Amino acid sequence: ADAYALAQRVQPHNLWLRLGEANALVALGETVLASGVLERMGDPDDPRLLEAMFRSSLAVARMEADLLARDGQSLAAFEKYRLLMEVDPGPETLGGLARLYMRHWQYPVAQAFFEEGLKLAPEMADLQMGLIVVLMARERLQEAQERATALVALDPIPSHIQLAGEVERRRIIQRAIDAAAQDRA
Repeated sequence: ADAYALAQRVQPHNLWLRLGEANALVALGETVLASGVLERMGDPDDPRLLEAMFRSSLAVARMEADLLARDGQSLAAFEKYRLLMEVDPGPETLGGLARLYMRHWQYPVAQAFFEEGLKLAPEMADLQMGLIVVLMARERLQEAQERATALVALDPIPSHIQLAGEVERRRIIQRAIDAAAQDRA
């Protein structure tokens, strides 16, 4: 964000630099500052810039909803996501809404939102990871393992490998529970 602010001193009328600053502030979780930067940009004539500003404002709104949820303001977060669904029912919004439902142990609803998001953007790893967590919570461990294995094969980064390991541990525990129950019978 500081680099964009410094660059604007050299090119004070470059709205793309301002947009870059707003996006950097969103990434830092500074939604109020990002909103302020976007508001000061006015109404540019460039349709590409308008589209990019719209996308940035959606990112700010999603971040605000997530922050509300983290602060325990679930009703306000649900309302923010309801409004976002009207404007942009895209995979990012669906994923945020799914995570909000997960916080409230509404796993079937969360699963439906993750799956809907994946229909729109099957390559979004965070949606895949969220779905795997929901499947584990719903004790659908075979499906969770299949998805985790596919995710690791596609992109073997540490967080994907760790999640696959968690699924495998849960499956081992479940097999031990099942074996103990059969021994008693």
